[in-house]
Amino acid sequence: MFNIFKIQVSLQIIILLIVLALGVTAAGTYTVYQLKIFTNDAYAINSLGVVRGSMQRITKKELNHDLPDELIDNINKKLSEVKNKYIYQLSSSIENDKASEMSLKFKELEQAWVSLKEIIEKHRNNDKYHRQVFEVSEQCWDKANQVVYLAQIISESKQKYYKQLIVTVVTVIGVFILGIIILVYRIVHKSLEIDVITDPLTKLYNRKCFNKVLHEQIVLNKRYKSEFSLILFDIDFFKSINDEFGHQTGDSVLVKLSSLFKNHVRESDYVFRIGGEEFAIVAPLIDLEQSEHLAEKYRAIIADTDFDIGRSVTISLGVSQFGSDMSAEDLIKSADKALYLAKSSGRNKVVLSSNAHSYI
Repeated sequence: MFNIFKIQVSLQIIILLIVLALGVTAAGTYTVYQLKIFTNDAYAINSLGVVRGSMQRITKKELNHDLPDELIDNINKKLSEVKNKYIYQLSSSIENDKASEMSLKFKELEQAWVSLKEIIEKHRNNDKYHRQVFEVSEQCWDKANQVVYLAQIISESKQKYYKQLIVTVVTVIGVFILGIIILVYRIVHKSLEIDVITDPLTKLYNRKCFNKVLHEQIVLNKRYKSEFSLILFDIDFFKSINDEFGHQTGDSVLVKLSSLFKNHVRESDYVFRIGGEEFAIVAPLIDLEQSEHLAEKYRAIIADTDFDIGRSVTISLGVSQFGSDMSAEDLIKSADKALYLAKSSGRNKVVLSSNAHSYI
């Protein structure tokens, strides 16, 4: 379980990033939705104003027999654009009664425009429709004026959404800034937490963390009868390595050895550097015999590794299993006695606390 703490930190940061991203996305989506409320308002009012003004121009020109088809086509185009870009989107951006009223008023304008075009066509063939052209034109202008007036009222009624939009934008920015602050705090805080419980050279857990984990395992044992073992080991003749090659080489040996354990230790195990060349492994959920096999595997890995210092590097290991009548001190003393016997009986070997008497 050497990397569990760092994994937990990473997961917390990832979760925070996901929550932050979802919050910003939600606020951003709402902002975009609010912006749609104001889309095309000015365009619609201006276009409808052009249509309204064109009604009178059309009447004058038609009565003078000087009406170009381009003017009619232009009004057709303006009405179509307003319908597609403004009328259709109102129902999703304002109250239903306003949208319904505008839809009705615009439909009346379209019908009046159709009537005006029809009477113009009749007038071109017969001057007796002179008065009707004027009357229908006035009706058409009135319908256009009602639509323009209603569009202005709707636009003004939307002003209340400006405050909501401002609040939303401020919220998006605030959430983002707050999220960044929290994220930085979590990273720094967790980094400091990791520094407190890890050895600066090897990046293994330190003595302080060793005492904490040992206490936690004892609590689990007493509460759930969860067995665990302790493996103590140190590097054989480490002082001679420092004396012969220098402390920098000695540090490189410590770092490489620690890296080997990080790569080969079980996910459930904790590895600690508790002294200069002294290390410990807390191995949950295994008995003494299983711990012996585990310790022997680690011994063989170290013995078979080339440390690039011109000589072999080996370790001696002492193994002890926690008993219900033991304290943390008793467990450490038991494993330490086994380690002492492993070193005094030739080194580069594993000794169990239950077999320690055979080496005396």
